[in-house]
Formats: sequence, structure tokens, C-alpha cells
Amino acid sequence: MVHCTNREGIIWSNLEYLAAQGAALHTIRAAAGVIYRAAVWMKLDESGPVERKDVERAAKRWARRSYRNASCRGPEQTDKEFRQTTCNWLRFSGRLRESDRVPARHQQEIEALCRYMEVERGLSPATIATARHNVSKFFKHTRTRQLSNLRITDVEQFLALLGKQGWTRHGIRSIAHYIRMFFRYGEQVGWTKPGIASAIHGPRVYQHEHLPLGPSWADVQRLLASTETNRKADIRDRPILLLLAVYGLRVSEVQRLRLEDVNWEQNTLSIIATKQQRRARVCPLIPSLADAIARYIREVRPPCRVDDDEIPLQRPPHLTTARQKHIRLGPTMAASPRR
Repeated sequence: MVHCTNREGIIWSNLEYLAAQGAALHTIRAAAGVIYRAAVWMKLDESGPVERKDVERAAKRWARRSYRNASCRGPEQTDKEFRQTTCNWLRFSGRLRESDRVPARHQQEIEALCRYMEVERGLSPATIATARHNVSKFFKHTRTRQLSNLRITDVEQFLALLGKQGWTRHGIRSIAHYIRMFFRYGEQVGWTKPGIASAIHGPRVYQHEHLPLGPSWADVQRLLASTETNRKADIRDRPILLLLAVYGLRVSEVQRLRLEDVNWEQNTLSIIATKQQRRARVCPLIPSLADAIARYIREVRPPCRVDDDEIPLQRPPHLTTARQKHIRLGPTMAASPRR
């Protein structure tokens, strides 16, 4: 049977608590290392109280010690990890004293909300901790000291400030959710004015906003490389893909290309725009496109009348072939979403 001291038992209890909250194995290992170093570095006993300011001083000394490991992180990150992990452990064991810390504004109301979330709604401790943190952040920003004087503009200004600070729409939407939860509870108990909770709306989050706008250039090059064969379909598709990928032409602009639009002597390509009063723009003719068009005309172009100088790049078969190449090359090619 393995016997352990009271301090070791509390450490194990804290690590088991982290595991129960869904912490990853590497997170639990990192926390165990920090707690062990803190106990040795600060010479902590098994049950005595510890002031938060003592933890902060020890974290700064540990982060800036002279014999730091060459592979360790910077002093700022080491300081933050030591301070947060040690304080969480001491707070879990009931030993942390924060006598020098000014309580957050409306801390009693925030704790009342947290008790409501735990007892009445049965939410997880992680959700409650997130709500406490986000609502406290909101009250640090607001200057109104009475809850009855809060207005929807206070919330909107706070959310706008988060956007200026670089918060993502998902992050702002999440913190708006917890602020709305506080105001809804505040309306029930009579702390805040009615109607504020229903007026709090986070930024719109689009379902497919994280999809790429188009394939990466490496995928485009891979697609173009797949047409460097002697197959007639590949010889036909290569100039189409170059016009779409390099020049950014519309399908209708590719269809309207004629031989007279290609100036072989000056190496230019005239493109008749389908919009803007059909004005033509002149672009440089890159060598790869010139070779692709010349090879298509020489080897693949179907027979036509003498007076027909159109480059017959018909849409249905060509786009179908290009789409099949897109699928055949694998799922890494991401199609552009419609805007």
C-alpha cells in the first residue's frame, strides 16, 4: 500500500479534478510539474495559507532564474504558467489568500449568478468559471456602479471595444452570451432594467465562414501540372485553366475569346469584359498561355470555316472535365463558396 502525505494527496486530488474537467494528458502532466516546482521553490508546508502576492513574487523569481533550461519558454510565459497553475492549485485546496486583491465590481451579484447556474441549471464548473470571468471583464470596462443604471449602449460599447482589440466574432459572440445571461437573471431578481437581455446580440457568425475562398496556389499548380499530357482533353483544358486561374476571367469571357484577341507579335491578350459596357482590357500574354493556346489551335481545335476566327472553348464539356480533374486530384482542392 502506498502512503502519501496530505500535500501529495491534495496535489493528486487537484490533478484528478483537472482530468474530470476533460483536461488533456499533456495539460495534466504540465500542471503536475509546475505544482511540484512551486512546492519546492516556495518551501510550502502541507496546510498553511499562502498569499497570492507571495505566489506572484515566486513566479517572477522562477521565470528569471539564472539557470533556466535552454529549451524552456520565455520569462513572460513561464511567469504566467507558474502563477496561474499554482494559484489554481492553492485555491482548489482552500489555501490561497487574496487579501491584497480588490474584489471585482458587483462580485456578489456575479457569485449569485454562478450559484444559480450551478444549483438551478446544473451547468458544468467549466461553464460557470467562463461566465464568471467574462461577466467580470464586462464590469471592469463599465463605469456605471449601479446595476439599475446600466443600458444597452454600455454592452454595445464593450463589444465594439473587443472588436477593436482583435477579438474574433466567435469570441465576441461567446462573451455576449454570458453577459445576456447575467442581464436575464438580473431582470428576474430586479437588479437591472427589463428589456436589456433581449436586446443583446453578438456578431453574426456564418456557417461556412471558415471555408477557404479558393484552392491554394500549390493546389492550382498541381491542377495545371495534371494537364501536361498528350491527351486531347488536357490540351484543351490547359488554356482554360490558365485563363481562369492566372487572369481571373469569367466563364463568359473565356467563351468569347477569338483569334483576333491574341496579338502574337506584341504578346498581348485583349479581353472583352462582359460588364462595364463591354470595354476591352489588354493584358500581357504569358509564355505558358501562349504555348497552350498555340498547341490547342494546332492539335485539337475542331475544323471550322475559313472566316471563323473564334477559339471554340465551349462551356459544358470543358467545365465538366475541369471539375472531374478537380475531384480526381483529391479532397485538398477546396472550391470557392458563393458570396
